[in-house]
Amino acid sequence: MEPHENIDKMYCRFNDIIKDLETLSKEYSLGEKNRKILNAISKEWDAKTIAIEEAKNLNLMPIESLINSLTSYELKLKAKVVDNEEARPRRSIALKTSQEEDENCSINLENEDVDE
Repeated sequence: MEPHENIDKMYCRFNDIIKDLETLSKEYSLGEKNRKILNAISKEWDAKTIAIEEAKNLNLMPIESLINSLTSYELKLKAKVVDNEEARPRRSIALKTSQEEDENCSINLENEDVDE
């Protein structure tokens, strides 16, 4: 899977490669195709791929079902990222405020040194 590539695009590329290989008389079983898809996914998806491998029989699982499962997981991951990004500005505002307070504090200390 390419960086910043979604599951649908990855599956389209995979399908094109499989069709080209079939044209060259290279056949893959359903289980082999499913394993190749799971192996192509980036390492950050390891938990999901392991769960699918353990819970499902990859030799019988339709590829469409595998892709649907991966796509729904991808949507959940994207929703988490959006939630985290929405929460992030609040933290940075608090950080800026504390930095401003630190700067004001150091300015006040410098003024006190001058007065003495």
